[in-house]
Amino acid sequence: MKFAKISCIKRFFLSIVLASTLAPISRSEAAWNYLGTDQDGPFYIETSTIRKEKNFVFYEMLSDYIRAGRSSVSLVQADCSLRRIKLLRAKAYPRLMANGLYKTYKPVPRWVSARGNKVIETVLSFVCQ
Repeated sequence: MKFAKISCIKRFFLSIVLASTLAPISRSEAAWNYLGTDQDGPFYIETSTIRKEKNFVFYEMLSDYIRAGRSSVSLVQADCSLRRIKLLRAKAYPRLMANGLYKTYKPVPRWVSARGNKVIETVLSFVCQ
């Protein structure tokens, strides 16, 4: 009986250690690459999330909203040939650089042209190379 109790405790602590070492990196610890700043604040791309599928590029983008002290991380689909993007998912964070507990939103998927939009042009130039 005593041996079984110790064994369970050891297994429990081992699972905690394994889970913490194998857990995904938090957004604040991700390797965000600064791309530029617009009227709201700086924006970044996480290069390890860039993946190409057929004619599209998918990536995660972090936007800081300096005045509000908040940020968002968006999963974006880019159409490099037509120079446009579509937001697939967004997470809103209460603090800058994706810190704090987030709320997930599913935006209405619609294509947004890069024409006349400095942020989209800058991002597409980076992810579509």
